[in-house]
Amino acid sequence: MNPLVRLIAVLAAAGGASYWGLTKYHQLKLEDQHKMELGELQQAWLERANWVDDVPAADAYRDERRGLANWYFTSLNDLNNHFDPSYRNYYREEAEIAGGKKKKKDDTELRKQYYALVKNVFDALKDGSYNPQYSAGSSSLRLDILKIAKRSDGQKGFRMDLVLWGAQRQLQKNRQPTGEIISKMDTSASFSGMNIKLFDDKDKVAAEMPVSGDPEIKVDYPERWITEFPPQAVIGYYNLPPVPANATKMELTMNVSSRSPNGSDIPGSFKWDIPVDPEWKLAPGETWDGATTEERSKDYIDGKAEN
Repeated sequence: MNPLVRLIAVLAAAGGASYWGLTKYHQLKLEDQHKMELGELQQAWLERANWVDDVPAADAYRDERRGLANWYFTSLNDLNNHFDPSYRNYYREEAEIAGGKKKKKDDTELRKQYYALVKNVFDALKDGSYNPQYSAGSSSLRLDILKIAKRSDGQKGFRMDLVLWGAQRQLQKNRQPTGEIISKMDTSASFSGMNIKLFDDKDKVAAEMPVSGDPEIKVDYPERWITEFPPQAVIGYYNLPPVPANATKMELTMNVSSRSPNGSDIPGSFKWDIPVDPEWKLAPGETWDGATTEERSKDYIDGKAEN
């Protein structure tokens, strides 16, 4: 090869490598800058959300939650307008799940369920349609019952979708032997008990249904699935069996506990009176599977005693 041609080829290759390196460096700087500004926005959400979580009246709370979400997503859109349009793709994880990337194939269905729960709440917050059917605050925690409805999977009973706001959490960073740092968010949110007391049309106790343990699926770090999700939410749902045919009202009590980083327990107790939808009921004369019989006083049955 002609020495001049060879020199030109070498210089061109060096120039190309230098351009690629500068481009990559600029891209990484943009990613770091975007990550930092997103973190600042999410921190600002936390500062504003503390007040919203404590609004006592449910209707006023709904208005404040929608206002907070509107501020957040408007700010998020303004932030992304300063960066590459690809940052506005909030659903990056969806493509990875659909392609079965990174995880075992037998995990795909479960990951789809986790992602779907997060996306449903994220879209409602983003679109201004976040409107829980029931909501209550307790001890700096806010529990929203997004929806109670007949199960859509063909099974009898009903499903209760929940969002808990304000649970304490802490980011743990562990350095690996390779020098790599693995980050994990530890969220303290335990659904320690739920009791459903059912009343008939004479306002007498017809049955009770105690439920223990966490929701069937509980997502305690939604940002794992959608990075831009507003922080400090726990999302989950319970599938519950059908209730007796004579039930007309449900007294729902839920207890949730969290723990602060210094070890202090934060107990939350939430209570609602909820009309029983006919679609949640057994047919007249149909047996309530799993039911047990326990003798109660007349005052208890008549709603005049707690136990």
